[in-house]
Amino acid sequence: MNVANRLYFWENNSRMTGGKANKTYAALMLMAAILLVCCAVPGIIRTADRHHSTAVVGAAAGHTRVNMAWQTSTNKLTDLTFSSNGQYLAAVDCKSAVCVYNIAGKKQYISAVPGIDRVVICPDGSYSMAFSHLDRDNTTCTFLDNKGKICWDLRVNGAVWSADSCSIDGGARFVIGTGTKRVYVVDIGAHRKYYKWWTAPGAVVSLYVEPDGEDIIFGTWQDSSVERRSVDGRRAWHQDADLATLPNVEKLGVSGRLAVRYLPNNRCADGSYEIIGVGGREIARGSIDASEKTRVLFDPTGKYVCINYTEVIEHKGKSMIEKRTVLQDASGTRLWEKGSAFFQTDPILVTSKGEVLLRDANNAVFITGGSGTLKQVMKLQAKPLRCAYSKDGSLCALSCSDGSLHLLKLSR
Repeated sequence: MNVANRLYFWENNSRMTGGKANKTYAALMLMAAILLVCCAVPGIIRTADRHHSTAVVGAAAGHTRVNMAWQTSTNKLTDLTFSSNGQYLAAVDCKSAVCVYNIAGKKQYISAVPGIDRVVICPDGSYSMAFSHLDRDNTTCTFLDNKGKICWDLRVNGAVWSADSCSIDGGARFVIGTGTKRVYVVDIGAHRKYYKWWTAPGAVVSLYVEPDGEDIIFGTWQDSSVERRSVDGRRAWHQDADLATLPNVEKLGVSGRLAVRYLPNNRCADGSYEIIGVGGREIARGSIDASEKTRVLFDPTGKYVCINYTEVIEHKGKSMIEKRTVLQDASGTRLWEKGSAFFQTDPILVTSKGEVLLRDANNAVFITGGSGTLKQVMKLQAKPLRCAYSKDGSLCALSCSDGSLHLLKLSR
């Protein structure tokens, strides 16, 4: 019986008997319960220091260590993303300025590009592409070099829905998906500016380009599908999707697996997720419940699935919201569950060891052990608004409501 149930039992027991002895007994038991909670909480959660700093708390044995690599101040961000190899972090602020950092925290450049709100950066940082997401009135993709200098403006047909990049000999390759069913393949270098395009089955909701730049995996809507094609448009495999869903493709970092979130165009409808192996083979599938505001995160190997959901608890005409986090393996076996009305959980990322970085409602950040044991690692000064993480799960960037930008490093 948990503490809440014990309190409820003691309260009702006291009312039924009405005796002085029972009231005294209930009071004593209530004091004992409070003492139990006070003793138990420090054993589970290490509180932050008296100044609420973001200093690292040493990781316990069995937990991944989480270090604050660096932090800086920014304007409110509209986008935050890593290069595919995790060597660069790029951001766009509310004033349409692109800012690029290396992983040591050195600002490479800041460059204003009016009208944009998204950015993609190639692995070696030689080029980036800024654009306005889902904007039919602004379909220009702006390419910047490693100094932040604008070197090309390319206007594509239709609003830009998705983009990715990789490094190639002599420069970078960018792939752009539009709402008019076009996939653009753009090569840019010191002496080269070239593009071609071909037609996809529907609006290109999401896409991923392989590191060698030769193959693209993308999800489309109307018609809805997930496909793998060469950069020339030759199809390797194709998988139909529910016509009402928008497939959001995510290539899992250290495996050949692919994760897809099938999100309905109607936000009140349920969706689903799928882990796909080589050749389009389905490995795992699960549901995304709209009423529970379900979020799904995957680890870099595709072996673990983290599900965050909201549950409404009603008692005596009153309701209370609980945000819970569940970790399960790819087969659907539940490994552990965290969260309650007094410990609201929001997962941030999942490591390849099945550990979860998460925060609570007070912006304390925790790491779980493999069995779900919690360890507080830091306390943030403000609520995280945006999160980005490297594909191997070793780096996590958090942009907070007070204008701070933090880079966390996870290591054994």
